[in-house]
Amino acid sequence: ELVRGVVVEDMSPDFRGLTTILYDAYFDSWPVTFTEPDFARLFGDIAGPYFRHSFDKHTDPDGTTRWTLHGYMETFKDIANYWGYHAAWDEWDAVRCPVLLLKARDGVTQGRTMETMAERNPQAFGVYYARHPGHVIHDVDTEFYQRHVGDFLNRLTAKNPQGI
Repeated sequence: ELVRGVVVEDMSPDFRGLTTILYDAYFDSWPVTFTEPDFARLFGDIAGPYFRHSFDKHTDPDGTTRWTLHGYMETFKDIANYWGYHAAWDEWDAVRCPVLLLKARDGVTQGRTMETMAERNPQAFGVYYARHPGHVIHDVDTEFYQRHVGDFLNRLTAKNPQGI
């Protein structure tokens, strides 16, 4: 009752079957600390700013900037892999407020999962499809994101919102 609306950006209550196992060797190849060029090379221009939130920035005495993951890789793998074995459909079905569903082109959701989310939640505004590929829609398709989230917020805050 405290939540007025939820924006779901390329996420799903069901990632069963998807784990990090295929990527474990890649993760294990990462250096303990990254220099700025390492960081840019591994994460790129789009995902880089997003992933920086998972790292701590340090400056060496010589002025070199380094980035260190602020946790243990094994812990992060365990958390990610949990969702490869457990679904959260019951939690999704408990959502009782308006929902905006934004699906990325070539994102992380499987098949028709987000469409099923809309079908199961009568207050969902439907699924809107981003034009550009990439899971981080707010960075890769900013105009699309701003337009749909803005419209959603306007409907939530209108004096006489339709359908809410």
